[in-house]
Amino acid sequence: MNIHYLKAIDKLIFAKSDIEKLFEQGQEVGKSFEDKEAYYILENIIEKMDTAAFRLKRLSLPSIEGKLQEDCERKKFELIRQDTGKGLGWFFSCGDYLEVFDPETDEWYSGRVEHTTRDSTTGYYFVNNEIGNPFLYTGMRVRIRKE
Repeated sequence: MNIHYLKAIDKLIFAKSDIEKLFEQGQEVGKSFEDKEAYYILENIIEKMDTAAFRLKRLSLPSIEGKLQEDCERKKFELIRQDTGKGLGWFFSCGDYLEVFDPETDEWYSGRVEHTTRDSTTGYYFVNNEIGNPFLYTGMRVRIRKE
């Protein structure tokens, strides 16, 4: 990852800390219309900064690439590592982070795993509107980020 993006993580964390202090101090004062509006604006900014720092940190982690394999009994998917040919030992569930390779665009996309019934098909799918929220399938090229 570009060093400038890595530096941004620290800046985000420090700026968030400074804004949180001001946010807490502001709650000790008045409850005017302006104060209530400022409260919601800062609360939203703090949450977005926290999310941005978390996502940047995750992107800085090494990736484990492989292909999905469905466990028919569990009806869940496991990542089979490209480098070792072995499974990770755990199965994806709703909310798990995942990166999927799209062969049509020759690019990786980030998103999360969810479960649904769509067009008479029930199963886990990859949440990413850019590539149409595809259902997971055995052989799908994916990667995750782990320390």
